[in-house]
Amino acid sequence: MKAANPLTARGWGLLVAGIAWTAVALSLGQRTLAWPGLFLASAPIISWLLLLPASISCRVDRALSSPRISVGQTAQVELLPAPRSLSFGGVFQLRDRLAPALGEARWVVIPAGIGRWRRGLTYQVTPAWRGRHQLGPTEQSLGDGLGLARSLRAADNATELIVRPRVEVLPSLRPTTGQGALSDPMIRHSGLSGADDVLIREYETGDDVRRIHWRSTAHFGELMVRREERSWDPRASVILDNRSHGYARRSPDPRLEWVVCAAASITLQLARDGFAATLVDADGIRLPGGEQELILEHLTDLESSSTRGLTTALRAADAEGANQLLVAALARVDDAEEAELAAALANGRVGWAILVGGTGSDPASIDRLTRAGWHAVLADPSGPVASAWQAFGGWGR
Repeated sequence: MKAANPLTARGWGLLVAGIAWTAVALSLGQRTLAWPGLFLASAPIISWLLLLPASISCRVDRALSSPRISVGQTAQVELLPAPRSLSFGGVFQLRDRLAPALGEARWVVIPAGIGRWRRGLTYQVTPAWRGRHQLGPTEQSLGDGLGLARSLRAADNATELIVRPRVEVLPSLRPTTGQGALSDPMIRHSGLSGADDVLIREYETGDDVRRIHWRSTAHFGELMVRREERSWDPRASVILDNRSHGYARRSPDPRLEWVVCAAASITLQLARDGFAATLVDADGIRLPGGEQELILEHLTDLESSSTRGLTTALRAADAEGANQLLVAALARVDDAEEAELAAALANGRVGWAILVGGTGSDPASIDRLTRAGWHAVLADPSGPVASAWQAFGGWGR
């Protein structure tokens, strides 16, 4: 623990005034008048000596309601100061030094009791962005009632608060993706392996007679044909664009925070919709959508990448092949990436792109995505992810 100046400005003023009074009185040979000066000079020193035992041996414990929360959630912090020696009263103040994401630290006054007292205080923090943020060390200020002395110390008791990205609950766009609709072109061209499902429909002019299903024809009394479709094991990849050149140099960038939130929310929603979803960042790191804890832990520490293009991410997204759906949360798209994005939609894939707004290249990036065959939406980084996500529902109708 580190201590600061033991006397306040008032205490120093009284000490200097008392010494001066005493010196003048003694120089004039007036010893009787020296006593008030001695009293004035000794008052701040006595005040400091009375505070010293409690201030030196005061321990402060901290308890968190949860060591892991998400952006926008509130954590409750409890501080429990416990002087381990006798206290002679005074004004006791506490505050935690806080990381910038957690807000501004404020002093809280706790009446210091006489003897061995123990009182606590509770405050709340609501983190503004993700990451690992520090609570503490705790600063303690113990002063006398006259404001002559003060003991200011900082305890070495910092605690880490892990703040995960916010995950929005998104509406299900399962019908739009074609899951469950076996006649959807996306399914017919998926080319997945698996057991063939035999489906029966009425005969239409031009159907191959070799596909007539005689058992069903006899049952229904009219010609029925066999329609063979591949069973669909839906796969999707979500690309998180965390390339540094797409964002501002300041940290944190609200646009990057929004993209991280969007990618996490979409990946987990697709997993809930029955997709074998995969989250891929700009460096090609792949995370399975069914592992929510793994995704959130990775995104908590995710920083901007020096990777320039989308090549690495697109290759990683297609590592297992057979994706029916590609979703990309992007910061920008240049001319060189347009052809890569177009090639990524081969074999009947569908591409949905959310471009986070806030740069002068927004209209050009939207045009490039559209020319590449992607359904593109321009998103407001101050708005919810659901607003951009719901726009894709219109393309499925």
